[in-house]
Amino acid sequence: MRLLVALESITVVALIVAIIAIATIQVVTRYVLNAPAQWTEEVAQLALGWLVFIGAGLVSSQDAHVTIRVLGHALGPVGRRLLAALAYMAVIASAAALIWLGLDPAVARLELPLPATRWPAGLTYLGVLIGFALIAIHTTINLWILLRGGYTEAPEDDELAVI
Repeated sequence: MRLLVALESITVVALIVAIIAIATIQVVTRYVLNAPAQWTEEVAQLALGWLVFIGAGLVSSQDAHVTIRVLGHALGPVGRRLLAALAYMAVIASAAALIWLGLDPAVARLELPLPATRWPAGLTYLGVLIGFALIAIHTTINLWILLRGGYTEAPEDDELAVI
């Protein structure tokens, strides 16, 4: 898993660097050279899409997605673990459904070229599929850790339990 997280981290950093470089090229070619490069906007949008979804997978690896803690303080420790397990299962099911629903559009668009780069349009969808696959993998691991007794209370739960 450490290798996967390291690859995700490297990919996220590389995509950020690429987006900054492409944005710089866009500005220079458009406003300095007065000859905008046609490919820059398309590649920047593609990189941003991949960044969002691979980044979401990376956030899942750290179990750091935004959560709303409404019932946790009323449930007690066992109830909070059960609620966390149900939430993990909902995320895994949702990610699996989105991968399943996105597979056909991704494959269908692999033959269609993007206008500027002529790259396969399915690359846009592929980033989404990879991102949800990463979310499913990391959330499954988080669920496994929880079921094996490795669940730790969030500080917010401890504070609310005292109130």
